[in-house]
Amino acid sequence: MGLYLAHRGYLLELNGRSGFTLVEIIVAIVILTVGILGIVGATAKMTALQSRGERLATAAFYAQSRMEQLRAAGCTLAAGGNETLVGVYIMTWTVAAQVGGSRAVMVAAEYPTGTAAAAIDTFETYIPCP
Repeated sequence: MGLYLAHRGYLLELNGRSGFTLVEIIVAIVILTVGILGIVGATAKMTALQSRGERLATAAFYAQSRMEQLRAAGCTLAAGGNETLVGVYIMTWTVAAQVGGSRAVMVAAEYPTGTAAAAIDTFETYIPCP
């Protein structure tokens, strides 16, 4: 003879078993583990992308600075060259004469990406000559 509980007009049998089964606990742990691993992986990827973005922004700043220096030098003094900044950012620039007397300036910024390969981004502008 079991125990019964009256609730809202229903008679419920209490069989003395309550809680979770072992299988339910294992399934819950597996689901939780998969979710946590996904969050950890996403966090690691976001950190790597943020670091690469910061390095790209720094390289772009150095390239823009070099283009402004070449523009300030004017058409007759602007010349190609290269420079290493902070030990890791390699700037290489070329200045080429264009039809009409202006100069085309190309600055290639090479910087580390956090992996074995370095990234190279190219920035271009023109210097008008009178």
